Amino acid sequence: MSNDNNEQPASRIEFGEGSLGLGANALGMGGSDAAELKQRRVLILSRRTPVNVGRDSNGRLVVGAHPEGGLSHYKREAARACGEVVWVGIPSFQRKPLLDHENGASSSSSSSSSSSSSSSCSSSSSSQSNLASLPLTLQPQLSVAAVTSASTSETDKHTLPASMTPGPEDGSAHLSAEEQVELTDRLRAQGVEPVWVPGPVRRAYYEGACKQVLWTVVHYLTSYHFDADAWASYEVVNRLFAEAVARLYRPGDLIWVHDYHLLLVGAYLRQEQSTASARIGFFLHSPFPTSEIFRCLPVRAQILEAMLQCDVVGFQTFDYARHFLTCCQRLLPAHLQVETSPGSVRCGNRRVAVRIVPIGVDSKRFDPLCDAVQSRVAALREQFSGMRIILGKDSLEVVKGVPLKLQAFRRFLTDHPEWVRRVVLVQLGFPPESDDHDLAALEDYRAVAAEISGLVSEINGRFGSVDYQPVHYLPRHVELAELTALYTAAHVALITPLRDGMNLTSQEYVLCQAEQHGALILSEFTGSARCLSGAFLVNPYSIGKTADAIHAALTMPAADLALKASQNLTFVRGHSACSWGASFLGELARSSMVELVTPELNREELLAAFRAAAAERSTDEQTVPSRLLLLDYDGTLAPIVSVPSLAAPTPELLDILTKLAACPANRVAVVSGRDRDSLGSWLGDVPNLELCAEHGNYHRLPNSQEWEETFADLDMSWRPRVEAALRLFSDRTPGSFIEFKRVNLVWHYRNADPDHGEWQAKELKIYLERLMSTTSVELEVMMGKKALEIRPVGFHKGRMVKRLLASSKEVPKFLMCMGDDITDEDMFRELMPYKGAVNVMVGSLLSDATARLNGPADVHEVLRMLAEEGSCSN
Repeated sequence: MSNDNNEQPASRIEFGEGSLGLGANALGMGGSDAAELKQRRVLILSRRTPVNVGRDSNGRLVVGAHPEGGLSHYKREAARACGEVVWVGIPSFQRKPLLDHENGASSSSSSSSSSSSSSSCSSSSSSQSNLASLPLTLQPQLSVAAVTSASTSETDKHTLPASMTPGPEDGSAHLSAEEQVELTDRLRAQGVEPVWVPGPVRRAYYEGACKQVLWTVVHYLTSYHFDADAWASYEVVNRLFAEAVARLYRPGDLIWVHDYHLLLVGAYLRQEQSTASARIGFFLHSPFPTSEIFRCLPVRAQILEAMLQCDVVGFQTFDYARHFLTCCQRLLPAHLQVETSPGSVRCGNRRVAVRIVPIGVDSKRFDPLCDAVQSRVAALREQFSGMRIILGKDSLEVVKGVPLKLQAFRRFLTDHPEWVRRVVLVQLGFPPESDDHDLAALEDYRAVAAEISGLVSEINGRFGSVDYQPVHYLPRHVELAELTALYTAAHVALITPLRDGMNLTSQEYVLCQAEQHGALILSEFTGSARCLSGAFLVNPYSIGKTADAIHAALTMPAADLALKASQNLTFVRGHSACSWGASFLGELARSSMVELVTPELNREELLAAFRAAAAERSTDEQTVPSRLLLLDYDGTLAPIVSVPSLAAPTPELLDILTKLAACPANRVAVVSGRDRDSLGSWLGDVPNLELCAEHGNYHRLPNSQEWEETFADLDMSWRPRVEAALRLFSDRTPGSFIEFKRVNLVWHYRNADPDHGEWQAKELKIYLERLMSTTSVELEVMMGKKALEIRPVGFHKGRMVKRLLASSKEVPKFLMCMGDDITDEDMFRELMPYKGAVNVMVGSLLSDATARLNGPADVHEVLRMLAEEGSCSN
């Protein structure tokens, strides 16, 4: 989410409870939960710290408040839910002389005189004292030539707003080693842990990766150039953040990572010994794009896998969360065994919570100002006497859509000439955030500003006169008090970005309109559009519809406007920045990365039991196997592949099975749903290995070439009708196919579109259940991994396991079964009555198994460990 709130934080930086008087209701939590959070320390990771570093007019190092006001302020408010806060970020080196906020003294004699033209607004406390100095009239004649020049000459930099003036690559480059140590100590005293990044790395990280690639992608744009070197810098910076946190971390701390600048930090934190099991939360302030846009990123899998190393991943809206879940489902490789649900992602043995926690604003920040600026509001109303005021406030970025907004206003005046001289649009435009030599941002800014300037001139020239200008354009920041007065005086707020994570401007306007009940016209492509039900929602690309919405807002009866404004105000007051933070951090405090339903397999205990089974064999039992190992094939011994015929065993797997089966103490059986031809060709040459194909319908003894059909008397009259149904759904579902076995039929949809495949599988299941009610044979439908299997009731792997146990001369002293699918649950259930039996679920499926492994690679490690232990000497 772009920062569209411009007020300067208060000079003293505090992270404590202050005067908020937080209670359970304010936090939106139970009293015990709120009290527990107060005992916690939270480490907040954000690209920029909430404080600035720089030099005063005498060249002395100072620490001051960050010029980035709004979002930084709301993050601080959110952090008040915890007892102690440490900020981790890159210090911003201010190029202009700073006030020494630590000592409260001015560091520049000109600081007060420059406050009105500062690129950042002041805090509410300081703004109230400056009300007398605020201009009583807006200045529509402000020249925009200075900010719209397309020239890139050296002299042009002096005409740009201060925040856009090219500066040093990195402030730390101008610090001596002693000064950097001094600043580090002073920042730590303020509760800030600095991450010092070398200038060239920082520049490539922010300009090359964050702004040119990630910012573009999350805002649904596709015109970007991916630079591998810039991405390497992005990785370096994310690792530096992780290393800084690892040094700070204490058991029990909560780690809260913010926004797309730090997408990889979660993965690096898991690699650090001190934070490997820490509670990590990630919140994305920006939108999250659809899978069709995100899939174009060359590093898409790396980003998704890193995000899934967090315990909680938070988004502003359901749309963004849904897009993230879809990307995980569609774009991550199959071996990760990702399974998504509306509120979580299962990846291996982890369950990652996915939460929708929209950020809010702080009413305590605006309520006092709304009362204090009434004289200024009256002056504005007097200035525009007899007119309706429409207010716009945007940064001058492409995605803010200001040119389209102006075109819609032009269409409105064209279609409704009766409103000429009766309405005025006050448009605030401020430079976007940029770092150092971000020339691309400068060019984009100039292009947008030039287009806006042209449209403003056209509209004012066409509809204006000597004493009337329909558009008042202010290409600069305004102080918070002035902004509050504009919010309060406006009759309509026109907020139409092309894409925005949340957009807090709309919520701030709602707060300031608590008494006036002004109309809110809001782009449907903002996160706030999902929250503010009383807004007039528009598609900003539809100029005509936006113009119609302006007319509707200006002509709606006051009672209806009051009802809409009340709906908006109810939400805004009930969802503050503090409750946002408390909600997210509460989720994080209750989270657990490792799913505890089925614990990880304890390999040491398994090995001890394996050894004991051989040691207990008597002399007479030396020729009788004392261990029984039952192994599924697909998803257990071999990874799931898109084409089943390509799942042949690797030489490593064949070597492991050969060594295991060679031990006289071991009886090793592969019990698979595979057809007998595939299983025989792949594993038939492994000495002493027992094979069971098609869920046990075919059984092949060790060192034999003959298959025994164990269920030869089955009634197969049901197959033609079921085959016809499967063919029908295969034709309807591109990428799906049918696997024909001796008894069972399997419909695979792993190669189909994930969503379409799931929908069709559910429809097919319903269709088959109706069909089966008319057959003479009792059938059941099993939902496996991207497959739907139809089989006679009782025809399952568990029946084969019972047969294998019955053929043993005595109950084995060691029983282990490994499987990855719902069809393997029948084997697990058959072994449950046996004391000490080890059932291992491979993957993330909820299971009755006693232990879990992540995937086939872990299975190979465990089996090799047993093979090396279980030599023929045992």
